[in-house]
Amino acid sequence: MKKTIFITGVSSGFGKATLIELAKQDHFIFAGLRGGKDRFENCYSQELSNELFKSKYKEGKIIPIDLHLEDQQSIKNAILQISDSNFPPLEVLINNAGYGSLRPVECQSFELIKNQTQVNFLGPFQLIYECLPLLRKTHGKIINISSIAGLTTFPFYGPYSASKHALDAMTESLFYELKKFNISVSLIEPGGFATEFVKKSMDNTQMTDRLSLYESEISKFDEMLESKKTHFFLGKPEKITNLIIKIIYKKNTKLRYLVGIDAWCLYCLKKVLPDSLRTWGVYHFFQKMVFRNSLHHTKSSRI
Repeated sequence: MKKTIFITGVSSGFGKATLIELAKQDHFIFAGLRGGKDRFENCYSQELSNELFKSKYKEGKIIPIDLHLEDQQSIKNAILQISDSNFPPLEVLINNAGYGSLRPVECQSFELIKNQTQVNFLGPFQLIYECLPLLRKTHGKIINISSIAGLTTFPFYGPYSASKHALDAMTESLFYELKKFNISVSLIEPGGFATEFVKKSMDNTQMTDRLSLYESEISKFDEMLESKKTHFFLGKPEKITNLIIKIIYKKNTKLRYLVGIDAWCLYCLKKVLPDSLRTWGVYHFFQKMVFRNSLHHTKSSRI
């Protein structure tokens, strides 16, 4: 059954993989990304060489929308475009766009932290707010792509985790509030996946002058993220795509979907272990992998 779907963050990763699969299934798709049509055609140059994908694009079944989640007017313009289109009424909103900077908290500029909050939380909040009148008419679905970092956090994940924690809390609240309108709300919590997220998260622009204080730790942290051992545990984006498709068609959906062995392990550890034991484990793991040889201990003098 064809549905009208609005998905954000389609330039790469989960968003791109999901859009390609939705196009194969002949849905009507609004594709939100920075740069709109021009950037879409650049990001999908390979796919547009495929006759099937190209025909769906030319037929207008895939409509790129220039969307900047930190700009309220951009979001309003996107919803107006959806409302005025010739597509059937909107049935599914997928908040997939997001990004993070995995760096020490005091190294990140206020602007960088604000942008992560805008893109990962406030932007999706406004999109939901603007789309709800449309989704109420179709008893539609909201699918928010979060992260296991929305349930727990680690060194260098502070601002990113904070934005995802906020998204998680809002999603759970909406899960209860929108039941009376038969609007389903779901949250996908992936662990580590083979996308461009890790590479982009190591960008050192928009940092404060305190970056040099953590130079050794950041270098070791980046080595850990890029190591082959770490990549061995990364899942394939198609796994998230398949879950999104399943939720779109499923009548009765859950609030939370954990995806990946690492996500399940971290979730269970947070639920089962006392806080003191869990934080001890996280601290000593990162001390061994990242902070080794960088902490200077002094013997306390006996009084």
